[in-house]
Amino acid sequence: MRLYYTNGEKLLAYLTDHGAGKTAYRTALTCMTELRNHLLANETEFSLAAALAWFNNSSFKKKGVEITLHRLADLYEYGSIQPIHAFPHAISHYQALTDFWRSQVDKYLESTSYTENSAAQARRCIARFLFRMQEQGIQRPDQLSFPLLEQYCDGDAHISSRETATYTYEIGNIIRYMADQGLCQHALGWYPYFRMQGKVLRLSDLSDEQVERIESVKAESWNFPAEEFAALIPDFMDRFQQAGYSKTPCKVARYTLRNLLLFMGMHNLGYHPIIASVWLENNMVSKDSPEWKQSRRVLHLFEAYTVAGDIDPQLFFREKALLSDNLPEWCKSVQEAFLTQKVRERWEPSTISMYRSSVTRFCWFLCIHGIKSFSEIDADVISAFNREDIHLTAEGKNAYNVRIRKFLQYLERRGLVTAGLHQSLFCTAAPSEKIVVTLKEAEKEEIQQFRANCDTSKKLRENAIVQLGLKMGLRASDIVSIKLQDIDWESQTIQIVQKKTAHEVRLPMPTAVGNAIYLYITKGRPTTVAQTLFVRHRTPFCPLNRHACIRALKTILPERNVPRSGFHVTRKTFATDKLRNGSGKQTISELLGHRDTSTLARYIKLDSERMKACPLTLEETNLCLGGNRYEV
Repeated sequence: MRLYYTNGEKLLAYLTDHGAGKTAYRTALTCMTELRNHLLANETEFSLAAALAWFNNSSFKKKGVEITLHRLADLYEYGSIQPIHAFPHAISHYQALTDFWRSQVDKYLESTSYTENSAAQARRCIARFLFRMQEQGIQRPDQLSFPLLEQYCDGDAHISSRETATYTYEIGNIIRYMADQGLCQHALGWYPYFRMQGKVLRLSDLSDEQVERIESVKAESWNFPAEEFAALIPDFMDRFQQAGYSKTPCKVARYTLRNLLLFMGMHNLGYHPIIASVWLENNMVSKDSPEWKQSRRVLHLFEAYTVAGDIDPQLFFREKALLSDNLPEWCKSVQEAFLTQKVRERWEPSTISMYRSSVTRFCWFLCIHGIKSFSEIDADVISAFNREDIHLTAEGKNAYNVRIRKFLQYLERRGLVTAGLHQSLFCTAAPSEKIVVTLKEAEKEEIQQFRANCDTSKKLRENAIVQLGLKMGLRASDIVSIKLQDIDWESQTIQIVQKKTAHEVRLPMPTAVGNAIYLYITKGRPTTVAQTLFVRHRTPFCPLNRHACIRALKTILPERNVPRSGFHVTRKTFATDKLRNGSGKQTISELLGHRDTSTLARYIKLDSERMKACPLTLEETNLCLGGNRYEV
């Protein structure tokens, strides 16, 4: 500590020689005394980093302490106090910068909309940082590194946490500004911020297994460098906000991508889904929290964005492995080829999912019973499967058998099983005539009361959906597909292409329906770029799926619980009401979008008034009543 005492005496003499007052002199003396006690207690030699760390963690925060530590460090390093730390008029950090660094500060401030006071404060913060880098021999932004930033942040002390945040934000701002000019990497600009938040993830924080996963794709990740990843973040966020996500999801999305960028930059990694997955596993929030789940979805959406160039908020991302993923390769590859064919045939995703579930059920039966090739399947195997495959209803079993039979036919065409084997799997539910269920008069009255009392945006949406089904007979799949441009307000019609039949129809729009839609658009529909009439009322404001229609009907008629009468009951009610009101079969078929009138037979049975005119007399049928029986 002898050198410490010597330099301390030089500093006090310097202050006296330069006319320092009692306050400045006493502050310097107290500071050096407190620091001496700290160094002795910790058996530590003096260094600027150690002194600033002490100052940052100590309650001794008087004005003039920090400059005293820098002056003392000058005496250690140079033997004299440098002009930048001179007393009483020290040269500002900004004036001490090289022309290149000053030009970067000036250009950055010109690009901002700071007030005069804010610009002056930002200049002080940035110049202080760049001057320290300049002292380390850093002359260009591309010489900045994470170790240098860490060393600076370790020794950078401020009088309050608020001041620390101000300096930290401005350091990140200037680095990211220079990164936008291509002078350094963007990840550096996020280090000060996330370090202050305590959210810097390092490889040392990972398990050995996680590090191995990263190392296995490290070389491949360089095909998607971190700088390319950083360049995509602004466009991704613009599309994310345009999709209707609110403030909190957008905040989580920015945090997710920026923190992942920092992790990649710190460890010389590029972007790869596996690297993103490992980062997510160590994301510093609870995995049960909405923020963690939102981060997971953001990464899925970003991965899809890198492929398609856009984001689709309606995409569903599977988190759990499917049973089909664990099938042996001999049947898994054939199953995937079969499903690929169904995709090419343009079946709906829900239908493809049903095929996958059915075929996987059959393949697992084969594996459990020791079969290792499709060529080993015979009629006995099919019969055994049919006996053991249990379902809650005969209709459910039949739905699975139909799809498995299609798979067996596919195997037959490829020559993997004996021709005609699919006939061994028989139907378990024969076609049956079902009673047409329609809405009762009391239920129609409830719907009208609901329409008159719509007082929220969601109720306006539910009313419009139900009115389209009840007054126009539209299917749920067609209602949710209606686009704003499909509605012709002048001619009071709606023109759509039916989802089920692919037929284009132009239907008259009743006044009740038009009013319901108008009220929803003007008073209930969120502002969104989505073109469909009906959208979610929570972010993202994306189109609804057809299940929203039955939910709307159940909201209006909560007590209704009739099996097999989903939202389609509104279409059946529409057809039945038209028949009862005297509309012709051809007219009703056209309104329903049917090709012919044959499908109306089931509705005619419910027209009780007209059915009374149908029965023939016994005399007209040549049936004679004798005793207790009819006689021919």
